[in-house]
Amino acid sequence: MFWHKHFVVICSMFLLLVSNSIDAAGEESMYLSITTDKKLYYTGDIAVYTVNFRDSKGKLIDPDLIRATYDSQFVELQKVSDGVYKYVTKRLTQRDHQLGVYAEKEGYRFVQQSLTIRPVVTSDGRNNVKATAVEQGQLLKIRFMNNILSERDIYKIRLVLVGANVESVASSGWIKTTSQFGIDLKSVKGAIGPGDRQTINLLVDGKATMIVWSAYDLRGKRIDTGVEKVLA
Repeated sequence: MFWHKHFVVICSMFLLLVSNSIDAAGEESMYLSITTDKKLYYTGDIAVYTVNFRDSKGKLIDPDLIRATYDSQFVELQKVSDGVYKYVTKRLTQRDHQLGVYAEKEGYRFVQQSLTIRPVVTSDGRNNVKATAVEQGQLLKIRFMNNILSERDIYKIRLVLVGANVESVASSGWIKTTSQFGIDLKSVKGAIGPGDRQTINLLVDGKATMIVWSAYDLRGKRIDTGVEKVLA
């Protein structure tokens, strides 16, 4: 009867495993795992999250409902195969970046999990703006480039021109207002996002030799400021 004792033990262990994977409501366990393509990231890197869903036997399964957030914003996961999904980030900035996933499937308990990436800040990871100014006749062409690692969009630019006055804005998407601090250029179509560059053409009276500028986000908080020599 030696084999019989082992048979009883094996059956008991199987029943124990089954009972642990099914709760009182008769729902099975669904398991969620989130991994990344690298262990170490630097500012400016792009990360790839991989999300797997499995049943109690380790088989990959598709949930009926998936809700995912990245940095507190709802995002959509890209399906790779049954039970396997991925999410590709934008370039990482100087902050923690977190992907959170919640999933439901009929007959299974819901699952939720999150994974945070904390990138190593590189020397060029400053949220700065670069500007150049070129004079072409009565036009003053000013190009602004927002740092690709910046976390903020540029919605307003404040200008002070040395040697000239701004008569009008020759570029669409920006409007001019005058304040005690200088000329304010406000975006009406779209901001200058991280990694974006945009040239603003100004019709000026006089010969500008230098510009003093400041860039602001949507809340009016200054992102960066600078002084540029006007090139002919």
